[in-house]
Amino acid sequence: MQVCCHKNLFQKVLKVTSHQEETQFSHLVDAWAARGNDAADETAPEAFELLPQAVLVAHVKLKHKTALRYAACRALHTMFVDIGKRVVAEKNHKIKRSGRLGTCRAMHPSNDGNHKH
Repeated sequence: MQVCCHKNLFQKVLKVTSHQEETQFSHLVDAWAARGNDAADETAPEAFELLPQAVLVAHVKLKHKTALRYAACRALHTMFVDIGKRVVAEKNHKIKRSGRLGTCRAMHPSNDGNHKH
């Protein structure tokens, strides 16, 4: 890898979309990258099993913490949406009960800033 970088053999980063047919590539380097991606996909499960036990344990813990964080974020989002819906519903209820449209005091024509409250 260092030799390749030193000789400037890597000219660009290739984004490889999984599971493409080799005939789709117009350039030899693209086909080479796709074959490399396929090989990585095939060997990843075996390579994963070769990781040290401490790494595997850390991976399980990270997956668990990530799942908990995701659940907490979803719950928080749901709570914010529910609060927003409740505020809008209460505002609409007050508007209907008062029989008038809500106006913002700051934007009301009688509030020109010249009179004192």
